[in-house]
Amino acid sequence: MWYVKSSGASRSSRHPRRPTKEPIGEAVGHARAQWAALTQYCEDGDLTIDNNACERALRKVVTGRETWLFCGTDAGGERAAILYSLVATCKAHGLDPWAYLHDVLERIPSHPNRRRAELLPQQWKAPQITKPA
Repeated sequence: MWYVKSSGASRSSRHPRRPTKEPIGEAVGHARAQWAALTQYCEDGDLTIDNNACERALRKVVTGRETWLFCGTDAGGERAAILYSLVATCKAHGLDPWAYLHDVLERIPSHPNRRRAELLPQQWKAPQITKPA
């Protein structure tokens, strides 16, 4: 919180003040308004302090934007975003996106709904291939 010393009061007396309209005041005001989001990474060890990895992953999408100008519909755009997110998450966890998607799409129909978290890239285990005797 910003404080201003009162002109006639003791040195320890302070009064709250809103950030100024100067750039530094606006930056501090924005940080204060976003404080919960800014500190969320402290409570969740899987989160990072920045989103550089996400921005690097999206760079490919931005580059491809010239190739495909739209996804047809809003629903198509949402599906594309889900697919891009899954592929980027696979890469972040060192998984082969093709192997992951192939396995998960085959397992979904018979996989119990209560155990669907097992199919997330963070928890996915590649199927064990057994060789015939």
